[in-house]
Amino acid sequence: MEKESQREERVSMVGLLPSFFHIGLATFIRMFKAPFRGTKGAPTLKRDIAYATVREILSRLSARESQSLTASTQRYLTTFQFRTLSDECRTYEKEAKAIHWIPSTVDLGGGTKGHWLGRSDAKYVMIFFHGGGYIGHATSGHLKYQFSLQKATRDVGNDFSIFSVTYTLAPYKNYPYQLQQAVTVLKYLLDKEQRDPAKVSTTPFHTVVLANISKILLGGDSAGANLVSALLLHLAHPHPLVDRIQLTSNLKGALLISPWISFETKSPAFKDNAESDYLTIAALNRASSTFIGPGNIDEYAEPIRAPPEWWKSVAERVVDEVMIWGGGGEILIDSIRIFANAIAEGFASADVAYIYAGATTNKDMNGGVFRRRIGRERVFYVETPRASHEEQIMNYTLNIKGKTPAATVIEEWVNARL
Repeated sequence: MEKESQREERVSMVGLLPSFFHIGLATFIRMFKAPFRGTKGAPTLKRDIAYATVREILSRLSARESQSLTASTQRYLTTFQFRTLSDECRTYEKEAKAIHWIPSTVDLGGGTKGHWLGRSDAKYVMIFFHGGGYIGHATSGHLKYQFSLQKATRDVGNDFSIFSVTYTLAPYKNYPYQLQQAVTVLKYLLDKEQRDPAKVSTTPFHTVVLANISKILLGGDSAGANLVSALLLHLAHPHPLVDRIQLTSNLKGALLISPWISFETKSPAFKDNAESDYLTIAALNRASSTFIGPGNIDEYAEPIRAPPEWWKSVAERVVDEVMIWGGGGEILIDSIRIFANAIAEGFASADVAYIYAGATTNKDMNGGVFRRRIGRERVFYVETPRASHEEQIMNYTLNIKGKTPAATVIEEWVNARL
């Protein structure tokens, strides 16, 4: 792993005391206000108070302070110093052992690692990128949710695993470094894991197409969903600074949970949902500026900028289906709705062109390769009323028991794709 990702940032406990004071004060005040929150706050008392605490943490702490405190994974303190290794193996190993799974990690170089949740030879695999604004490590909540999703598919008989990705955080590396890492991961599965449909196994007597073809899905939450979106766009319209990759068959599907695909912070939801979500404008502005660094914002960094025509290309030669989930109570919901409509429009135009270019009769349109869902049905958008940003993951982070409707609908969608 690169030297940048191995650094330790010395964060003075004394210097953090004022922040801790304000975080505690915000929590204390919310305990008294929460019972009178009405419909503006989070749905439950526990969640409402917890979100107030998280809002204060996100607004108060810098990127490096946040990385020190979450440490993904380390969660220990040495002589008034938090350790900040950008290595999420410890969290992964901890959560794997908690469910009696033997950890299996692949080091892909350049700060990129992949962690297997399930067998590496599973028929279907989802590459999953965690959220955190590109400045936050994968938390135990992220890994617990991914293990839960993997288990939900296995429980109904699907041979499915998740390849959970560790990528380099900003400010150690800025955009588009993370997009290059995403390409590295996909290339690894296509080439090293032999999941490329063009790869065949040849014997003196016959040629056998590999059983794993067209069985790759992508998934991500928040900034991880931003990275999935950027990768989809790159596969259709290559980024000039990132390695190209040519697919020989469309990916099976892409899952976008609370995608952070716009850096604007002035839409109505930022005011309307300010108390029902745990994200804040200050935190988002800090994350986006840290992620971009000295570079420029473009359609890959901020995918909402991509026109429907780009998504038409994605539909034609990159991915078969897309699911987008958003919480009706999150501050990003306005941009998520716009983004979902743009993707749906692109997919709809691609499918109309696809059918009329290849089918000359109704019989042709209903049979063979043309038997596929068309238009907006290939883009599945779900919005859960009053739900916060990636609520299904926050439940694990905050130790809130019970599976949410949001988690259930995602599991159903994934299972239907397998």
